[in-house]
Amino acid sequence: MIPGVWTDPAVTEANIAWVRGVHDALQPFYRNARWLNYLGDDEAADQVRAAYGPNYDRLVEAKRRYDPGNVFHLNHNIDPNG
Repeated sequence: MIPGVWTDPAVTEANIAWVRGVHDALQPFYRNARWLNYLGDDEAADQVRAAYGPNYDRLVEAKRRYDPGNVFHLNHNIDPNG
């Protein structure tokens, strides 16, 4: 998230240019994933998997070991069954 906030209409174009410039500068560092904090409560399991990225399978194993009954299942749950 690149927040660009201003109240003076006279600086609108400059602020839009700044946000676009930051976005372009960060482009090489983006990856095909999701940020967990920005998932909705009704996101599909594949989006949750994408948010955890390469750590998802390891987290499923931890969930199986420490919470096999899925007691801690709120928010963006990792299902112990994968």
